[in-house]
Amino acid sequence: EIETNKGILQSLLQHSKENDIARAGLTNSIHIIDYATVPDRPSGPRRLISVGLAFVLSLGLATAWTLVRERFDNTFRSISDVEKKLHVPALAIVPPLKAASRHGILSSIRPFALISNGHLQNHPELLLGFHDPITAEIYHQLRATLLLSREGMELKSLLVTSSLPSEGKTTTAINTAISLAESGANVLLVDGDLRRPNLHELLVVNNERGLSNALSNGMDSSEILSLIKKSDVQGLSLLTSGPQLKDSARLLDYEKLRHVITTLESEFTHVVIDSPPIVPFADSVILAAEVDGVLMVVHGGKSPQEIVLRSMRLLDDVDAVVVGVVLNNTKLQPLDTYYQSYCQKYYLGAR
Repeated sequence: EIETNKGILQSLLQHSKENDIARAGLTNSIHIIDYATVPDRPSGPRRLISVGLAFVLSLGLATAWTLVRERFDNTFRSISDVEKKLHVPALAIVPPLKAASRHGILSSIRPFALISNGHLQNHPELLLGFHDPITAEIYHQLRATLLLSREGMELKSLLVTSSLPSEGKTTTAINTAISLAESGANVLLVDGDLRRPNLHELLVVNNERGLSNALSNGMDSSEILSLIKKSDVQGLSLLTSGPQLKDSARLLDYEKLRHVITTLESEFTHVVIDSPPIVPFADSVILAAEVDGVLMVVHGGKSPQEIVLRSMRLLDDVDAVVVGVVLNNTKLQPLDTYYQSYCQKYYLGAR
């Protein structure tokens, strides 16, 4: 009986322990430490800090990009770049047409007589197309500088050229010739680009006979002068390139070229010659050796310095006289912008 009771007791104790373990598993172990409160403002995002960090980072990146661009920029962007690298004076800075309009330079455009056929309306950069006083003043200053750049020597013949195509040499040649003619001089504008002439297209004249005829046929002085055409601008005459020949380089014979230029100089106060680019062709170098001065046109922010320096060396090899550089299509510096705005107010107030 005692043994039986011991067995029953052990069984009860075992069941009791099992019940304690079961109860312990059902007990909730989560306790409330503190009750949550409703916030009165959002905890994020922190816009002011984010905007400040973004501004600092963007400013740093912009500064770094500017320094890198200036470090590796090998173009001409200012007068100091020209005079430091080329050691010749920068005679004029011609701003882009869009920039000129934005700064009010072309805000008072007045049609000129030659655009009656509407052909030149697509070329507002030409003084023939639009007679704007501010744009004209740039070339009037260029004219004055050219006439005084030879230290008393007369500048009869002037070659306008560039290192590469599409730098604005034809536009510069036309506007320079017009500016010289407006001073009362008898000016001849010559299309010396025998490979890709376009002067006759801009000025709407026929190109059946011109400079190529004079060089290929060995004309005398009277025959050369018979090739000259009158323009609608008082004091300005034209000599087109003439028909294109297969080998234009052979036309530029020293004796014939010297005879043509001497004949033209004897009849006109100034002879302005538009020539092909220097680097691709040798025509400009040959012409440069026969004229009184060379005006180099450089596209600001585009023409590589190495190419322009090579062109200057080619001109120096033939003892050509480079009177100066025109920075064409160049972004105006703050001082230039102020000057243009001042001139705009001055001219408008004078009306």
